Amino acid sequence: MERQLDVMDTESKRVETGKQRILIGGLVELDLGEGNFAYGRIVSKSELAFYDGLVNGPASSYEAIYTQPIAFIVSVMNSAVRSRRWKIVDQRLLKPELARERQYFMQDILTGQYSIYYSVTGEIHPSCKEMCMNLERAAVWDAQHMEARLRKHFATHR
Repeated sequence: MERQLDVMDTESKRVETGKQRILIGGLVELDLGEGNFAYGRIVSKSELAFYDGLVNGPASSYEAIYTQPIAFIVSVMNSAVRSRRWKIVDQRLLKPELARERQYFMQDILTGQYSIYYSVTGEIHPSCKEMCMNLERAAVWDAQHMEARLRKHFATHR
């Protein structure tokens, strides 16, 4: 079931200027410059799943975006969405694979010890390098750095 967003009054086409709420399942649109746009889904209060597709110009329909594979899921500062730098353009229920808990790896800078961070519970468990090989590093990205990462991703995966 789709929910009406508070981002736009569809009758008057008036865009709200206040802070945008974090809406689980929201589809965010990122302007990467040069007419290129990327899209991501808000999968938790701090995590976004970014689709592996670059769109030339803002998408006129979101159906094709929802069918693209996910490139990666990372924690992002809420300010990227709340400030409206990344606009929520649609919202749908999350599929189970996006709604599940994720694991991230951490490495102690002094000892080199590895551990695994569980996104929902916040638990951290000791681990080894081999268990962390295919996990995303635990980090919280700001909007500018995530946009740069996406530009680099699309430049090297085309």
